[in-house]
Amino acid sequence: GLSPGVQHLLDIILLRLQRQDDLAIASSEPGHKISRECDLVRRYIDNHFKENLTLDQLSAIATNKYYLVHAFRKEYNISPISYLISRRTQESRFLLTNTDYTLSQIAQILGFSSPSYFSQSFRRLEGMSPWSTANATGTHRKNTRSVDKEFFAMAYLPCFPSVHPRAGDLYR
Repeated sequence: GLSPGVQHLLDIILLRLQRQDDLAIASSEPGHKISRECDLVRRYIDNHFKENLTLDQLSAIATNKYYLVHAFRKEYNISPISYLISRRTQESRFLLTNTDYTLSQIAQILGFSSPSYFSQSFRRLEGMSPWSTANATGTHRKNTRSVDKEFFAMAYLPCFPSVHPRAGDLYR
């Protein structure tokens, strides 16, 4: 079989060709086209949730943004942007409990437009503030868990060397 990355690229190419030439690729199941496009968008969000994604960017994978929102909600019972925020919030829980990054740093790393929007989104989904979550575990800012700072710098900060004071040293 093909590697997942190659399969993903082939899926995108086939969808583009199908739309461009109005080709009708026969499917054995009626809802297959919606599933495939929604799956591609979901995988794209999962792989790029740290970036500044917009509905217009995501709709480049699907037919148009209105169709995407409708199909994605029908398929996953959540809008694409809500899924993106949920994915970022899920990752923020890990960062809050396992690193000593500030809320501002976490918001920037995960692609939130501002720390206040991050806090608002987190509170809406989790029912408590990010700061309360970090303090409840007792790990944030106390460094009680063994966390490999070099790993986090490489995994989360390649585009944000200013976020962590030592991150810039890793790339010199």
